[in-house]
Amino acid sequence: MGTVDVRVLTAGDIGLLREIDRREQLEVEYTVKSGRLVSSTTARCVLPWDPSGSGDHSVSRLIAFCSPHLDQGAQLFGAFDEDAIVGMALVEPSLRPGLGWLALLHVSNGRRRGGVGQALWTEALSVTRKSGASAMYVSATPTGSAVQFYLKQGCQLAGPDEVVPELFKLEPDDVHLVCVL
Repeated sequence: MGTVDVRVLTAGDIGLLREIDRREQLEVEYTVKSGRLVSSTTARCVLPWDPSGSGDHSVSRLIAFCSPHLDQGAQLFGAFDEDAIVGMALVEPSLRPGLGWLALLHVSNGRRRGGVGQALWTEALSVTRKSGASAMYVSATPTGSAVQFYLKQGCQLAGPDEVVPELFKLEPDDVHLVCVL
């Protein structure tokens, strides 16, 4: 594994996401109960992107999700090892006054826990700080690896007055977090 190079991508590069291997064997999942993070064991598998369908975990659905955000000023970043994409992040630096939003962060299987996610997170924070925001909102997939990554970055469970209602409505099963910048 070589050095990771984070690059700004254009809307036309969204399709590179299909090259990211999202497969993962889950052992821990999280839920939020009574304002507390609760872990449970599981034995589920996250499957690869569906390259041709239109369901929840399809490339076409992801492109449809990203496109309007890019049109409204979100920034797309790719992490590359040489010329191979190994991670991608979408950040909306000004979701609301003072609040940025990490809308997407994916790292390829086999490249996790090797600095790729950290490099993308650092770039997302930099762009968000430059926009004048004082916090980053994250709606994290409730997997052990995702939630633990964000907690290690200093994110905390969003309080009732911090939850962004429209994002909670989109992903009620996610773990909604806030990172003070």
